[in-house]
Amino acid sequence: MEYRDSSERAVKFLAERLNEKGQQPEEDMRKEVSSIYKLPNQLLLSGREALCMKVLDDIKQRFLAPDGDFLSYPEKTGWQRKTSLWLLAYNWPYVNGWLTVTAQRAARYDISRPAYSYILNFYNPVQNGFLWREPYDSSKGGKGIDQSICAFMCGHLGYTSLFMGDFDRARATAEVLCRFVSKQPNLDKEFLIKMDASTGELMSSGWKDEDKTFFTIDRKEADNRYYQLGFPVIFLQKMYLATGEKHFLNAACAILDFADTCHPNVYKYYKTHKVGYGAALVARVTGNEKYQTMARKIADNILTFQEPSGLFLPDCPMLERLDQSAEYTGWLREIYVELDGFVAK
Repeated sequence: MEYRDSSERAVKFLAERLNEKGQQPEEDMRKEVSSIYKLPNQLLLSGREALCMKVLDDIKQRFLAPDGDFLSYPEKTGWQRKTSLWLLAYNWPYVNGWLTVTAQRAARYDISRPAYSYILNFYNPVQNGFLWREPYDSSKGGKGIDQSICAFMCGHLGYTSLFMGDFDRARATAEVLCRFVSKQPNLDKEFLIKMDASTGELMSSGWKDEDKTFFTIDRKEADNRYYQLGFPVIFLQKMYLATGEKHFLNAACAILDFADTCHPNVYKYYKTHKVGYGAALVARVTGNEKYQTMARKIADNILTFQEPSGLFLPDCPMLERLDQSAEYTGWLREIYVELDGFVAK
C-alpha cells in the first residue's frame, strides 16, 4: 500500500502542475521533451486518460519529427537536438522507446507507428540486437563503438518490439540478451554492457575513461549505472511469459544475482529503480523470496527521496526531478502490483 500511495501522490502532483494544454508550466521546462516523455504512461495507468491524451497531443505537435524521432530543439546540431540533458541523448533512442510504448498502450497509433519505425533504424539485423548511439549502417560491418550492440537498449527496445507485436524481432533480441549473459567473462569483476557487432563478442575495452560506466557495471564500485541491468531483466521476464521458455527467465535471474552481489550502494543509488521492477517481476513468477527482498529494498529506498508534495529528489535540478519523479511513480506502482501477487515457493 505504501508504494501505491507514494505513486499516486507523485502522479497527482505531476498532473496538477500542468497547464491547460498539458504542458509543463515553466517556459524552459516546456521546451524539453525530457520533462514530459515519461508522464503520459503514468497518467494513463493512474486513470487520467483524458489528460494523457492531451499530453500526447502536445508531444505529437511539438516534438514528433517527420522521421519519427522526438526532438526538443530540431534547429540545433548534435546531441543537443534531443534535449539539454546529455544523459538522455547519450542512448539516443531511449526517449523514443518510452513514448512508443505509451502511445501504443493508449491506442495512439498516429504516434506509435512512426515512432517505432524510427526505432527500427537502430536494429542490427545481423546480430539481431539494438544499437545505442547511431543508426545501423551496413557499410560499417558492425565495426566501431557507435555500432556496438547495447544490452540496455536491447532490453528497452526489445520490450518495445514485444509491445508493438513485432514478436520475431523481440524474440531475437531476447536471445541476444541471453548471449550477453552466457558470454560474460568474469562476473566476479563486472557485467559488460556492449557487444562488438562485427564479431559478436563482448567489449571489455576501447572506450573513453569518462564513458566507462556506460560499458561496464563494476561489481565492487559504488554509483554504477545499475539501471542498465534493469530493462534487460524486465524484458527477459516478459519474454518468458510470452514463450514459457525457461532460458529467458534463467538469464533474468542471472542478471539479478549479479546485481545483488554488487557494492551495497546498489540498494541506495537513486537510479536502481528499473532493477527493482525487474526483481518484482521475477519474484512473482519464481516465488523466490530473494528477489522479493531485492524489490522491496529498492522500493523502500525510492520512498526516502520523496518530499511531502509528492515530487522526488529535492536536491536535484528541476528537469531531472520531473524526469525521475515520473519514472519513480511508475515503478512504485508496478512493484506494488507484482509483489501483491507474490506467493513464496
